[in-house]
Amino acid sequence: MLFFQKKLFYKLLGFLIPTSIIGVALTTLFLTEISRQFSRSQAGSFCEYLSEDMGTRIQFFLDQLKNTLELIATSIELGKPGELQKKVTLLGIRDDLPDVRFASLMERDGQVALSSTSRRSEIINKYKRLEFGDRIFSGPCLTSILRDEEGFPLMYATVPVRYRHQVQQILFLELDARYFYEMFTSMVGLPGIILELVEPKNTVIATNLVQNTFETPHMPYTYYLSHLDRGDRSHWEEDIQGEENIIHMRYYSDTGWVFVVRGVYSRLFAQKSELYMESILIGAFMIWLCTILGMYAARRFLNPIRRLHESAIAISRGDFSQKVSVTSHDEVGRLARDFDLMRSNLLDHIERELKAVEEKARLQNLAAMGEAASKVNHEIGNRLSNISMLLDLYRNQGISASGRTLIESIEQNVDRIDQICRDFSKFTRSKFIRPERLPVESFLSSIVEQNRLMLEKNGVTADLEVDSDLPAIWADPGLLEHVFNNLFHNSLDALPEGGAIHISARAWDHRLVVDFLDTGPGIAKEMHQTIFDPFFTTKRGKGTGLGLSIVRSVVQAHEGEVNCVENGGGAHFVLTFPLWRSQEQRPPLEQEISKDREETIEQEVGNP
Repeated sequence: MLFFQKKLFYKLLGFLIPTSIIGVALTTLFLTEISRQFSRSQAGSFCEYLSEDMGTRIQFFLDQLKNTLELIATSIELGKPGELQKKVTLLGIRDDLPDVRFASLMERDGQVALSSTSRRSEIINKYKRLEFGDRIFSGPCLTSILRDEEGFPLMYATVPVRYRHQVQQILFLELDARYFYEMFTSMVGLPGIILELVEPKNTVIATNLVQNTFETPHMPYTYYLSHLDRGDRSHWEEDIQGEENIIHMRYYSDTGWVFVVRGVYSRLFAQKSELYMESILIGAFMIWLCTILGMYAARRFLNPIRRLHESAIAISRGDFSQKVSVTSHDEVGRLARDFDLMRSNLLDHIERELKAVEEKARLQNLAAMGEAASKVNHEIGNRLSNISMLLDLYRNQGISASGRTLIESIEQNVDRIDQICRDFSKFTRSKFIRPERLPVESFLSSIVEQNRLMLEKNGVTADLEVDSDLPAIWADPGLLEHVFNNLFHNSLDALPEGGAIHISARAWDHRLVVDFLDTGPGIAKEMHQTIFDPFFTTKRGKGTGLGLSIVRSVVQAHEGEVNCVENGGGAHFVLTFPLWRSQEQRPPLEQEISKDREETIEQEVGNP
């Protein structure tokens, strides 16, 4: 019992372990996702911090530059209008402000009025190339960051100078933007963080990716303006080129610049991203594998129960033919085998009950037929006796030779009718037996000796071969004697010029096998089955056709079989009977009938 319990326990473990692993894998994936969301939150906070810090510094730089320029323009406006005074002022601007490389007063037509440097033609070319337009007359203007011939970052600024509320000249300054540029280059090396300052011309004027300065930005300028149109001025998340990005943006209306902080999650937390992807792959694989194993274990565990359930339903509907095919060696398999044994025993019991009911009905029909036959035979016998007596009277009255021939023919037909009645009576009695212990060898020897004189008279020899230690059978000796006598008579009819008969008996597979052979012409193969039908005969008016029918009926009443087989010579009959070594081993034969009932039938049938 412990063996079965262990088997069932292992099957349960085979189902529970994959289920537990799936639970652990799902928990791991859930915790990994929580960690990923926390990392995303950290990344968003960091990008927001950079956006606020750098954006504020850029705004401070622009505001400070704007205020300084306005202050300079105001000081020029309030100063003396002399050329010398203006010259001194411009030189002071260049010397006092370290970011200013030169300062010039430009006429409205683009000519240099005064300058802190002598390179007037260069100043004019730069001024005209910048194309400020009319906006230079309304207030301070700043250009984007540019590069000079040596690659240094520069910015240009203009401030209108008014005299008596009219713009007379433009203060034109060239500014060194290295400090502003260094704000971005100080952020070089931040993993996963991209800082870009994009101007309206769709050019990156400052970035922490130095190689991309003055190049086209990752996302076009119009992309960021579209978010301004939607009112999304702060931050958003979006997949760019297959990577998850956290974007923070600030717009500067004075210059049209867009400052962008873009955090690429897969680069910000490269190790976590790899760990997350590995966790997803491993978790998905473990879930898939454990699901397959769990389904397999569950199917192995539940299939026997399902088949057992289906068999129980089939049996409840009256179908006992469905066998429970469970091959497991645990409690379920043991229960299935016991259930199938119960089904088999129940099926055998039902078949025996049905067979008993059918046999009982058949016996009742045969008994009724026997009673009817006995009454008919009694009436026919009385009439035949009267006919025989009348024929004897006519024979003694001295009739002619032709009359005697007629009387003999009538007597032969009367005898034939009497024989048919007796054979029919035996046929009806062949189903009722009174078995007793019957030694096979002595019984067959007595049958041969009884027919010895008749066989010798017809020139027929008979030999008997019986295996040693052959057990006795339980049978009705009277009915079996009639069986073998009938076979002897059939063989004698087939051997008019003499021949031989061979009888052998042997035990095989718990059955007695008796072979009855003769050296006659044999029986055609197509008649091997029809010769046992009632009233079938090959003797052309000589036989009644009930002899072999009685033989088969008697053998079947003993739960045996009789068959005619081909042996290449004469007739060959094979009779088989069950072997019971003791009365206790022998089950009751369904054809047994009480002694009183049989004697009543014999009296009615045998004494017409």
